[in-house]
Amino acid sequence: MHRKLKNQIKNINFNMRKLAAAITEGDCRAKTNLPLGTFLVLELSRTTLQINMSTSIKEHFADDLEKILFDESVIQERVCALGDMINAKYAGRELTVIAITNGAIIFTADLIRKLSLPIRLDCIHASSYRDKTKPVHSPEVTAPMQLDVKGADVLLIDDILDTGNTLSKVSKRIWAMQPNSLKSCVLLDKKARRSVDFEADFVGFDVPDEFVVGYGLDFAGHYRQLPCIGVLKEHLRTD
Repeated sequence: MHRKLKNQIKNINFNMRKLAAAITEGDCRAKTNLPLGTFLVLELSRTTLQINMSTSIKEHFADDLEKILFDESVIQERVCALGDMINAKYAGRELTVIAITNGAIIFTADLIRKLSLPIRLDCIHASSYRDKTKPVHSPEVTAPMQLDVKGADVLLIDDILDTGNTLSKVSKRIWAMQPNSLKSCVLLDKKARRSVDFEADFVGFDVPDEFVVGYGLDFAGHYRQLPCIGVLKEHLRTD
């Protein structure tokens, strides 16, 4: 089912590119054999298929979730709001965005496309969970960032702030590089788990002390592709 939907989207995208090129050259019908109104039909079809694919993925994993906390539309609305706040905060300045991978990849990709600022992007890989639901060791930075951030305005992005250990450690590492400023943005804030004095500057949602997956958050490497965020059923968590 997923492969069929992907192939349909691929074919629509191909026809959209042909049509757009033909319109630019002023010869739509001759170059595509498609009426001009088809452009709107193709765009609507592509959007519908993408929605259907997201729904199909969510339904495929529905039995693994105890409940859904935030669906796709709610997440995207909040990401837009965060983008507005960041644009206002850094108006007229260049922003260096540092994503903590792997969890923040999807959130970061969506968020930076809401920014109307000149940005630089880099990643830093840090982990403490491995395949568990609770940290099994202090955070380890296994892949450092490459950009020089001295004198830069830096925004550090992560998927979730719980104990605060990872963000605290990475923040100290970045401060040692002498940026002009450093602020943090997280999709989720799980205040009940905090063990260090650390608060994010931009927060998507507050969440209860439950194990959540989806939209970049995983358990043992799975569930990151879910378009929603939900609570993983207890019997599927193996500590």
